[in-house]
Amino acid sequence: MGICRALRRSSAETALNDIAWYANNAGRGVIDADSIARADAASYLEKLTANGAQTRPVGTKRPNAFGLYDMSGNVWEWCEDLHNANYVGAPVDGSAILPSGAPNLRSLRGGSWFNFGWVLRPTLRVWREPDFRDHDLGLRIVARVKQ
Repeated sequence: MGICRALRRSSAETALNDIAWYANNAGRGVIDADSIARADAASYLEKLTANGAQTRPVGTKRPNAFGLYDMSGNVWEWCEDLHNANYVGAPVDGSAILPSGAPNLRSLRGGSWFNFGWVLRPTLRVWREPDFRDHDLGLRIVARVKQ
């Protein structure tokens, strides 16, 4: 979570549209996905895709303070963490939650082009079995450059 937030809380001045692709802005035009879902939840995906909503090229929004792009939105990102119901006993150094978690469930973070803006909070996690596949899941590999 620290990498997503770049070790600081997000501020009101950071507009979601500037940093993330999500249901409201991932198509040809800006829409109000919350209103669409409330009015007709059964056709939500159909209406998003009719507007051209989909994953977008990485790096087309502003990066966080670490220079990492798309830490929120675009695709859910698989995390090393095993799913844990809470953070009790979690490592304080930012390393993965491994020994106490559910061995058959991995955490995903960040939300996707398909989600409402409130889903993109860095603290929100979902979990799936490691072999689960879907249209809005991805993986991030980050390497430190030796200097």
